[in-house]
Amino acid sequence: MKSFITKAAATLFTAALILGFIAGGVSSVFNADGEGDAVLNVPSVMQSLVGSSDTEPAGDAPITENEDKYDSIDIPAGGVTPPANSIQGSTLMGGVVLPELPGNHTLMGDESSATEDTTVSESESDTEETTVSESEVVEEEPEESEPVQVQKPQPVKPSMNTAEIINLLLSRSYTGGIDTFGNISGDTSALYNAIHKGSNISGFVAIRLSDGASIAYNPTRSFRCASAFKSFVSHYAYKQAAAGVLDLNAGITYTSADYYSGSGIIKSSPFGTVYSLRQVADYSIRYSDNAGFVMLQRYLNRDGLVDYAKSLGCPGADGFKYTWPDMSALDAAIWWADIYGFAKSSTYGAEAYNVYLNATQPSIKKGLNDEHPVAHKSGSMSYYFHDCGVVESEDPYILVLLTYNPNNYSSNNQTYFSGVVQEIDKLINP
Repeated sequence: MKSFITKAAATLFTAALILGFIAGGVSSVFNADGEGDAVLNVPSVMQSLVGSSDTEPAGDAPITENEDKYDSIDIPAGGVTPPANSIQGSTLMGGVVLPELPGNHTLMGDESSATEDTTVSESESDTEETTVSESEVVEEEPEESEPVQVQKPQPVKPSMNTAEIINLLLSRSYTGGIDTFGNISGDTSALYNAIHKGSNISGFVAIRLSDGASIAYNPTRSFRCASAFKSFVSHYAYKQAAAGVLDLNAGITYTSADYYSGSGIIKSSPFGTVYSLRQVADYSIRYSDNAGFVMLQRYLNRDGLVDYAKSLGCPGADGFKYTWPDMSALDAAIWWADIYGFAKSSTYGAEAYNVYLNATQPSIKKGLNDEHPVAHKSGSMSYYFHDCGVVESEDPYILVLLTYNPNNYSSNNQTYFSGVVQEIDKLINP
């Protein structure tokens, strides 16, 4: 008898809970109007069914007129926060779980281990959006052990070698004004007017690869690098692969420490997703993937990165240990000379060069009205707008243009950028 009473009480208690829940749910879905009648609250119903749509992390840039998103850095107070639905744990890539590798690796025979924290101190955000879905990301793990075979750049005119180009860049005396060296003819007054349009400040280097003739303006002035620096980090990784000290098929796990808002694919993946080094290097250039860039830097030896920049002669090399360092047009011109020479001499270099030819935000190419292919990496943030690379004209040349406008918070400076690029091209590629 006592057992029967206990069961009956439990049943009544459960029924009461259910009725209370129903009553509460109905009251949240229906609101009373002014006359006391129940009115269906459609937004409440829809939000209950689909959830909130406000899930995009802060820091994305506004959309330009052609609906492409451009690079921008806007750090919210307290830094960026990973999306709440990111999941910790391992993720299968093509049915295989790849092991996590240590955060810092010794390269180039250097015994010391880098301890630099990869936490981004400045809100760097490249926000060209892509349409690749998460399912496409996790199924793109390359299976081949050899680098992808791609065609190496074939300039119409023979080019000088890397060392010769870099020696010319470093040996020339720069005044800070418009300097021309070698076989450069033509009036520079139009270029001067383009440079000084509005309140813009710029620095650039353009050097022909056939004979070393060049034009420069403020080439040693430092600018915040934005995503233009991604080209050097990716290049260093490919150089280490070519030297046999880094395996581009090795896996690296995406963690909460790597999350960064803005452009890219990896930020939308669950934490624990494993990518190959080839993927994160590719994505950091092709899609300007911020998370992939942070992951690649975490994997590489930062001391080795700095040492390699010093070996090339980059004046700003000491700062390259930071995630988003300052850089000059001369720094970038030097490493792009190395990128071009590497592309002609190595299968790994040619593979990387092919990615640069398809990188997002082709600001130099737009400035030249799409007349020539351009291997490049752009970058922009609040007040800054850059692009650096190789213009594949009949007489190819390296072009690095860094711009800054202290009176314009918007990163949309393509109009100014194009005006300067066109005047440089008239002089160096007549």
